[in-house]
Amino acid sequence: MTTESVFLTGASGTVGSGILEVLAAAGYEVDCLVRQADDAEAINQAGGHAIMGDMTNPEVFRRLSSGRGYTYIIHAAQAHYRNHSTEEIHRQEKIAVENLETLSGPDTRLMVFTCGVWIYGNCAPGKFIDESTPLAPRQEAVNRSVLMRTLAARQDSRWAQFCLPNFVYGATGPLIDLTRRLSDGDVEMPDDESLQWSVIERLDLGRAYLALLRHGKPGNYFLVAEDAPVGVVALHEAIAGQVQHGRVIRKPRAQLKGISTNQPVNSTRFKQLTGWKAGESCLTSFSKFIPLRLA
Repeated sequence: MTTESVFLTGASGTVGSGILEVLAAAGYEVDCLVRQADDAEAINQAGGHAIMGDMTNPEVFRRLSSGRGYTYIIHAAQAHYRNHSTEEIHRQEKIAVENLETLSGPDTRLMVFTCGVWIYGNCAPGKFIDESTPLAPRQEAVNRSVLMRTLAARQDSRWAQFCLPNFVYGATGPLIDLTRRLSDGDVEMPDDESLQWSVIERLDLGRAYLALLRHGKPGNYFLVAEDAPVGVVALHEAIAGQVQHGRVIRKPRAQLKGISTNQPVNSTRFKQLTGWKAGESCLTSFSKFIPLRLA
């Protein structure tokens, strides 16, 4: 057990809630920045300490910086592209990073910035993305990749960076959303068996963050995922088979819009440094996370 302290953004989301659950179980004192009272109650029940505020409000951070210092700072929050413009998300991210840095003090060992595998663009069939793969972000992610490079280039930076896979599954989040879609009807997918996603279960991901805190250093950059990527179509069909209601309708890829690129990940480097490994395997584990009321 430990009495080290963590400041966490995004604790009400799929990723952040998994981080909170793992860190709280390991004995960390976790302060979580939240905007909604309902989220605050859930965070307190999960073992965190909810602090009401917005990550773009400097006054919140001025008040916090006069209190205790944090051993670790984890930024796992991000506004969704469905609700905000690319420019607004970039503005929020820059302000959030500046605000979070005001919490860094002499006892702060590491700050963790979270990004996603979409900054790599499309991967050639049969290949894997790793830390040496050149970034090829989609247009909406260009500014975020610039911010990542800026943090990495700074000599005084305490940031490490964690790149997450396409699909974080578990008892909350995208798996449940997809299950509801299939419960409501059919889902169209490209007739393309080569299309793959990197995946991870949310508590496995929380344990990966814990491993990064214990073993990482400023300037580190890692990708994390289960050993085996999953076929995107196969995953949807497996969920549809579990739900036994909706169907996956295969169509030529040219007829569909918004389908994710091929992005299997090799996270060997992170595993070798930290000893972390996933406890779940998506295609054999996902069914136990689907609530009976949906299945």
